[in-house]
Amino acid sequence: MGTAVARALDLLLPAGCVSCRIWMPRSEARDDAPICARCRSRLRMASWPRCTRCDAPLGTGIARLSDAERSDCHECRPWSTALSTARSAFLLTTPASDLVHALKYEGWSELAGFMAGRMAGALRDTANRASTVWDQPGGVCDAQTIVVTPMPTTPTRERRRGYNQAGLLAEGVASELGLPLKPLLIRTLDRRSQIKLEPSQRRANVSGVFAPHPAMGVISGTSVVLVDDVLTTGATASEAATLLIGQGASSVHLATFGRALPEPFSSLP
Repeated sequence: MGTAVARALDLLLPAGCVSCRIWMPRSEARDDAPICARCRSRLRMASWPRCTRCDAPLGTGIARLSDAERSDCHECRPWSTALSTARSAFLLTTPASDLVHALKYEGWSELAGFMAGRMAGALRDTANRASTVWDQPGGVCDAQTIVVTPMPTTPTRERRRGYNQAGLLAEGVASELGLPLKPLLIRTLDRRSQIKLEPSQRRANVSGVFAPHPAMGVISGTSVVLVDDVLTTGATASEAATLLIGQGASSVHLATFGRALPEPFSSLP
C-alpha cells in the first residue's frame, strides 16, 4: 500500500529537483531534500592540495603559498587574524549554488538538513586530520569547549525570508556533531548587499555591523564554529570573528556549505 500511495503522489504531485528542475521520484528525495541523484553526484569539493587555513585549492597561481613558513594563502591573507580557519562542503558552482539560492531566497528550508550534514562531514574530515573531536557532546578542540553559532542576519531580512538560513544550518551542524548551539552575535546594521562589491568595499561595508547577543554570556576559552551559507571574500566572517575574539573566544572557525572562488578555480575540472 505504501508503494502504491507513493506512486500515486508522484503522479498527482510530481516532485522537481531544486537544481535541474527535472521530475524525480519521491523515493529519490533522501534526507527530505528535493535534490535528484544526478545533481547530488555533481556537487564538487575543492581539489587537493588545499590551504590549511582557508581550504582553498593551491597550486593555480592564485591561492598559492608565498613561502613555506606561512600557513595562509593569497585568498585568506587579507582576513583578520581572529578567523582561524574556514571549511566548506563544496565549491559554489552548479548545483551547489542552486541549493544555496533555493534555501536563501526560495523558501526551501527542507534543504537545510542535507546541507548541514555535508558541512558537518567537512568539519569531521578536518578534525580527523588534526586529531581533534567535533562529534561528541561537549567535544573538545585543544582542550577547549566548542559551541556552534549562526551568522546573524537583520530582523528585516529574517522576517522577509521567514527564517535565517544560517540559523537553520547551524542547528543542523550542531545536531550532527553533538555540539551545543548558542546565539553569540546580533546584526545591528542593515548594510547594502555584498554581492556586487569588491573585496575592499566588502570589508568597509561590514565594519561595525555586529554586536554581542544578549544571551552570549561568558565565552572565555571557547572555540566557536561560526556557520554561514557561503564564503566569498571572508570579510563578513572576519568582522564577526574579531568581535568574538574580543569577547574572549579562544578561536573562531567558519563553516559554510558553499565556497566561492575566482573564475580560474571554478573552471577547473
